Amino acid sequence: FTNLLKFQGEIEQEPPMYSALHINGQRASDIARSGKIPQIPKRKIIIHNLEVVDVQMSCGANSACSKCSCATCEKYVQYVHLRLKVSKGTYIRSIARDIAYACNSTAHLIALRRTKVGPFSLEDAEGYKNLQVFNIQNAISNVKNIIDNDLKNDCKKTLPNILDENQLINEIIQKT
Repeated sequence: FTNLLKFQGEIEQEPPMYSALHINGQRASDIARSGKIPQIPKRKIIIHNLEVVDVQMSCGANSACSKCSCATCEKYVQYVHLRLKVSKGTYIRSIARDIAYACNSTAHLIALRRTKVGPFSLEDAEGYKNLQVFNIQNAISNVKNIIDNDLKNDCKKTLPNILDENQLINEIIQKT
């Protein structure tokens, strides 16, 4: 995790091409969807704090093998729970992308919880006590619930004869 040190303090961030930023009066996302690559200048942002809260390892043979006893196991990071305090205008998904690139890998978010915006804190919000604990296991569970409840039904409508629904769910889960 030594690569994380590069992502603290003031850094230049390249915003995602699928963003609402305007370039010559057009949204970058509209330009990208038209097949062109938007030229978005890097922006200075500040990462005040970056904390690794939890890490879940895998060896490929077992989806969550942090306690794996395989003699020949080559473990890799499957999930990382980070807590960040950042300046306005920071794209968290881009930070995940950039950290992964620095580690010669790829990454995406399965969950994102904004805990503070300006003077407003999530803990002061109505219904805060009803929220699930924010951790890796709950995030994975939420993704699986979305697949089971939403995507499975949508895929039945649009892809009825292409894949068995259990096969489809397993393939989606394996890719996340």
